[in-house]
Amino acid sequence: MKHLRLPHFSISQYGVLLWRLLLAFAMLTLARVIFLWHNADLLHLEDLSSTLLAFRGGVRFDLAALVYLNALMLLLHFLPQRWTSQRWGQHLLRWTYLLPNILGLMANMTDVVYFRFTLNRTTMAVFHEFSNENPLRFLGFLWDFLPITLLSLGIIAVWMILDHLPRVKVLHWQARKEALVSSSLLVVAAVLSMGCVRGTFSDLRPLAPHNASLYCNEPQQQALVLNTPFTLLRTAGKTAMPIHTYFSEEEAQRYFSSERTPTTDGAWSGHFKGRNIVMIIWESMAKEWVGSLNRQIPNYPTYTPFIDSLLVHSFVLTDAYACGTQSVDAMPALFGSITRPGQPFVTSPYAGNGLTALPEFLKRAGYYTAFFHNAQNGSMGFDAFSRKMGFDAYFGMDEYNNPKDFDGGWGIWDEEFLQYFAHKLSTFQQPFFATEFTISSHHPFHLPKRYEKVFPRDEVPYHALIRYTDMSLRKFFQTARTQPWFRNTLFIITADHAVAGIRPEYNNSVGRFSIPFLFYDAREEWVGTSDNTFQQADFLPTLLDLLDLQQPKMISFGHNVFSPSAPHFAVSSIGQMYQMIDGEWVLHFDGEKVLGFYNKTKDPRLKYDLSAQQLPEMQRMLLTLKAYLQDFTHRMKDNRLRLR
Repeated sequence: MKHLRLPHFSISQYGVLLWRLLLAFAMLTLARVIFLWHNADLLHLEDLSSTLLAFRGGVRFDLAALVYLNALMLLLHFLPQRWTSQRWGQHLLRWTYLLPNILGLMANMTDVVYFRFTLNRTTMAVFHEFSNENPLRFLGFLWDFLPITLLSLGIIAVWMILDHLPRVKVLHWQARKEALVSSSLLVVAAVLSMGCVRGTFSDLRPLAPHNASLYCNEPQQQALVLNTPFTLLRTAGKTAMPIHTYFSEEEAQRYFSSERTPTTDGAWSGHFKGRNIVMIIWESMAKEWVGSLNRQIPNYPTYTPFIDSLLVHSFVLTDAYACGTQSVDAMPALFGSITRPGQPFVTSPYAGNGLTALPEFLKRAGYYTAFFHNAQNGSMGFDAFSRKMGFDAYFGMDEYNNPKDFDGGWGIWDEEFLQYFAHKLSTFQQPFFATEFTISSHHPFHLPKRYEKVFPRDEVPYHALIRYTDMSLRKFFQTARTQPWFRNTLFIITADHAVAGIRPEYNNSVGRFSIPFLFYDAREEWVGTSDNTFQQADFLPTLLDLLDLQQPKMISFGHNVFSPSAPHFAVSSIGQMYQMIDGEWVLHFDGEKVLGFYNKTKDPRLKYDLSAQQLPEMQRMLLTLKAYLQDFTHRMKDNRLRLR
């Protein structure tokens, strides 16, 4: 019997590189087909167009994974032929290609099965979760899912055969010509690789797992768009948060439980039923900049004259806090009612987790929902995350479609975009919920030239931009008052996060999270203040009560700020330390021991640690915080942030 002869062919080392990349891309696509075949019943794809959309999105993530897995092999292929054409050079090239790509295939095929248990692609969090387990226990999966195991081995065998087909043909070039060609192709490869990693050449950040929501209609469909090598590599170095267990589940619920029916006993419950909601999230806006919120401090300056004038006609939360320290922390907190899991949710290993989503509740009540962001589409991943949260539409720099108003850095100037926002709202059917996320008060703090003398810069670069956005908001309200929807609208103005304090009253762990939060009723029928402690995660249950949108049980790590029966506190993290604010009290806790306990009313600079006194307030807060952390970390780990 004659041996089977394979149809070898000769091509240059650059041709071999292209062949290998095409094979690797084909294997990523094949793995997605197998994933769909095995998990079709869980993906809930309604029609062919939904499937094609997921596969179209998958191309972006496969190209990114292709670069991550083959970066070393790509570089080696551009070494001089006098090295790469040698036998040892060919072996080096082959195995720097096969090893990472076969590992990537194995990861994909593992998730073909594992997805049925998690409804999510595997991230680096899984290694933390099972770090104390005997790895030999997982070998049983190979037998339990033998068909997938055999299929994987078969694909690997075919892949190795196909990779062996080309024979390298040495190009007899002069050294100078070879160096020129190799260098030129390396530059081209580097540019293309950058585009692949970012998803497009226009996006400002590399693709992240949450970008998959742009190509699906239900959270679990993101797994079809993604691939496992991508999710593993993009979450590498993003350490999974510690999982806290302090009590039995029953005992923990005595102190805190996120699974509950929202309260409807607020003083203004249902007062704004059927009204439009317009929310403005002010980039990097701290309570420190608003003079009217600091009247207790003599001779306090202000940088927000318009907001000061609006506060007189508004209802103001005077003890409000951000849940995080970055722009990407705000949306999960405000619209998903969660705090950050030690790092921004959208870049954490848990970014694919389902969330309670405010837009979904509003849409059920007949609201049209829209998210506006002046920045270039793709910036911060807000377009993708707004889709994940269920917003009907996203409006960014592309939709604005007037590049002459580009600020040269992030996107469209606040003044112009807020005017666009005001007029666009007039095209929406009422009632609507619309959010605008400003950008101008963000580094590098560009200011339109026509305002450089109007808003002179001082030693704090934020100040001029805060004044500029304050003016932009004044002009926005001037326009809004002429629109047909205005009097039927409740406006909310807040910040995504605060900034490091300049004044001593704010240059501490409390000031770092202190933000303004005001409700402005266009009919000016709701004026006052509340000193209840408020965190961004409280917004979702609070708004549901104001709109009389009663809900069954849901997962929420916040409370209705106006409810007399609910606790009122704020939880945040700074490095490895947790901070809990409850009225006048501040607790610092590292997960094991109390680091400090302060009275921020009597000691606003947090100079005097009272933890040694073992006050009953500290003991009560410590129990609540422990139960809060236990509930949060276990739900995050197990992907139980949303009731199914």
